Amino acid sequence: MEILRQKRIADFRKRASFDAGSVYECSEIPCRYIPINPFSDEIDLLRGLKIRPSSCLKVDAWCELNGDATLLESVTKKYGGPVRNAGCYARKTSHELEWTYLLYVTDNEFINRKEFECALQQFSTHGFPDENDFSALSNVYTRVGENSA
Repeated sequence: MEILRQKRIADFRKRASFDAGSVYECSEIPCRYIPINPFSDEIDLLRGLKIRPSSCLKVDAWCELNGDATLLESVTKKYGGPVRNAGCYARKTSHELEWTYLLYVTDNEFINRKEFECALQQFSTHGFPDENDFSALSNVYTRVGENSA
C-alpha cells in the first residue's frame, strides 16, 4: 500500500514538473494541485480561451493531499453526473496504482478557486486518505464524511 502511495505521489510530481507555473498552492491547508480546467474567477485565462465564467461547471485537478495523490473532480449540481446531491464522494479505480478519485458536488452555480479549495479542505477534514471512509471503497462513488449515511 505504501509503495503504491509513493508511486501516486511520484506520478503527481512528474505532472507538476511539466509546467511548474501550473501548480497551485492551497491557501488554507498544505496541498498542491494542477487544474485541468479553468476556474470561473480566472478572468484573463477564460478571456484568452474565449470561455465564459458561467461555463465553469466542472473543474478537475490532480492533487497532492495528506501524503497521497488523487484526482479531485468538482462539479455543480447543474453539471449533473453520477451524483446529484451536494457533498463529498470517493471511489477506487481499477488502475494499477489503485487511485482513489474524489468528487465534490456543490450547490453553487460555478466552480471558482475558493470553492475548489473548500472541497480540498473538506476531504482533508474527512481524513483522506487514511480514515475508514476511504479504505473500503468500490468503483462507485460513495458519500464520505460525517454525513455519509
